[in-house]
Amino acid sequence: MANANSSSQLISPDSTHPARGTTALCFMLILLLGAVIRFQHLTAESVWWDEFATVAFLDPPEPWTQSPHYRQWNQQVERLDRPTLKQFLQQNQLVDPAAMPLYLVLEFAWNRYVHASPAALRILSVCVGLLLLPLIYLIGSRLYDRRAGLIAMACLSLSPIHVQFAKEIRMYGLLALLALITVYAFIRALEEGKKRWWFLGLTATCLLSWTHPFALLLLFVQGLFWLLTRPRDIVRLTLWSLAVCLAVMPAVYYVATIQFWGQDSTDQWLRLPTVMEVAADIFADDAVGATFQLKESPVAFAKIFGASLAEQLVQRRLLIAYLFLFTSAGTALFLCFRTLRQFFKKQADTAEDKRGRSAGRWNYFLLLWLIVPPLVLYLLSLAWRPCHQPRYTLHASLALYLIYGGAITAISQKYLRRIALAALMLFYGFQQMLVIGEPQHPDWLGAAAHIRKEARGDDLILSFNSMWKRVFTYNLGPVSNVISYGADSEILADQAAFFLQLGILSRDDDKPRDVWIVVLTDYYESGPDQELNRALHRRQLPFTMCEFGGIQHVLLYHVRGGTEALAPYTPHPGLSEEAAEDYTFMATEFWKQQEFTVAAAAAENAARINPEYAQAYALAGMSYKESGNMDKALAAFDRAIALDPDGFPWNHLNRADLLLKKGDYERARVAAEKGLALLPEDALGLILKGRACIGLGLLEEARNLLQAARAKGPDGRLIEEAFQELENAGEAAP
Repeated sequence: MANANSSSQLISPDSTHPARGTTALCFMLILLLGAVIRFQHLTAESVWWDEFATVAFLDPPEPWTQSPHYRQWNQQVERLDRPTLKQFLQQNQLVDPAAMPLYLVLEFAWNRYVHASPAALRILSVCVGLLLLPLIYLIGSRLYDRRAGLIAMACLSLSPIHVQFAKEIRMYGLLALLALITVYAFIRALEEGKKRWWFLGLTATCLLSWTHPFALLLLFVQGLFWLLTRPRDIVRLTLWSLAVCLAVMPAVYYVATIQFWGQDSTDQWLRLPTVMEVAADIFADDAVGATFQLKESPVAFAKIFGASLAEQLVQRRLLIAYLFLFTSAGTALFLCFRTLRQFFKKQADTAEDKRGRSAGRWNYFLLLWLIVPPLVLYLLSLAWRPCHQPRYTLHASLALYLIYGGAITAISQKYLRRIALAALMLFYGFQQMLVIGEPQHPDWLGAAAHIRKEARGDDLILSFNSMWKRVFTYNLGPVSNVISYGADSEILADQAAFFLQLGILSRDDDKPRDVWIVVLTDYYESGPDQELNRALHRRQLPFTMCEFGGIQHVLLYHVRGGTEALAPYTPHPGLSEEAAEDYTFMATEFWKQQEFTVAAAAAENAARINPEYAQAYALAGMSYKESGNMDKALAAFDRAIALDPDGFPWNHLNRADLLLKKGDYERARVAAEKGLALLPEDALGLILKGRACIGLGLLEEARNLLQAARAKGPDGRLIEEAFQELENAGEAAP
């Protein structure tokens, strides 16, 4: 490829390019605009599930770690405290098995050595996203001219999807950046053949392969373009293919070892797209509402035009989206046919024309880059299982911006060029207005702020299912409240009725405690949750609801206690099989808070719902034991062991401890031995068996057991008390 100007003379006959000073000014203004858009409302977005899969296992903000409730929060989120890089990657793989490690390593380092907060991680993503702007300008200038580079840069600057993913604590911004670097190096290497470009391309390709499992689709596009446009250059193509295979082979092996979730667990968010959705992904990725990515909002329009006109503008978004789709497809075809006509011109025999023909081939590369990756994922979805998501091929949308830059530059009449550019910028401005004003992620932070302001420190917080409980708890931060969950609306309403009937007074104001229920809607749905409403009404529970926005709405129900209208509680006969497990989890959380009366009641209710659920009796036994009711505790542990003798070793050890307190040393020894059979050489089991031997007068055996326990490094108080007991028994012996 000769230079940008020679190729642009073919594409733009009038060859009137902006002066370098004007270009520099426009470049800086577009870069500034992109930065302003990306940095605004940076802390307003909640950490949603996609981000939680990594952020939850990194160091949280320092104020959270200093909270007296940090340990409880840590357990609720289910994370290790200050994990190593290896532990971080292992934890992430459990909840997001397909995540590639390159961005995770970068994310870990930024969190550990720059700043520990979600906001800081968003700044990292924004910085990565901003690097795309000058790079796409370089490619546009190289393929066409400076004007085309600026147009592509402006499209990227205003792109709703790229702005959104530049704020996400995910790998997609890095994926797009490495894709651009790979493309730029590929263009330079293929046209110039210099080693430094081959080396840069292979390095970027290697890194790209570690960002996302589908990143390698770009390499397929490059190879296909090379084969179609340079079929005689087979030697270099073969060498390049071998080098690329070596560069990506470790990542390919890594992907092959991934054990992804079954299709039944991904159907809600990973479904087979329609043909129109695939077309929108290819040609209208930035059209809000045309693809399954962004949620529209009338807030920004309402501030300028009023609520009524704002709603009308939002309602017309799909019409505008489809107009843009067909315009984009037409633009791509226009540029390619124009290049094809030039390619076959009879007079194309001068050196300049030949250079232009070579440069024009890159229009076909852009078209392949735009179309092939989304199309391949769609075909895979048809042949295998749904695996198409627009964000997986986010980098392909960059080709469209370059195509628009080249197409507008190709218009010979200045006034038509200006009209086309104005229409394009108007479209992107409209799309930006659609996504300004409200969070895109489910607004967990809004619900969390409301609870922090309105709820008392001992009100019960319930969440729909265990996964959303973890995500909401992370966004809420450390609090003193017990946070539990229910698998469905019927269980949540039942748990609320159960807790309110206890009539426990709050420590804050001596009034009956309330229940707060957090529910997440389906994508693009709003409240109320009709199933939960009906379930609460059936139990005559008074409630109010607040709604918080996002691509999925967060519904916050406040169910009030202390009203005479409450019906007597009995478990609903239609509860699902998860109810006993959910009540047992609630019992566990109250047990951790040392509210043993509530914990015992919740565990007994779990056993009432499912009399065969052993864990419910175990929690009941633990709660009765801590509240000093030894007989009930023993009965509960006996029932748990009868149902599941080997399922929970601590049942045997708790039983041994209770029998020791009752002076039944022989049965305590047998119980401790059963626990040790399941937990060999457990320190507490050794202590309990040793104390039983002391009671039975087997002092030498007791000494050996306690010395073995001391070698395990258990709680110093327990072992010293046991040795003191042994010493006292020795002195009392005749």
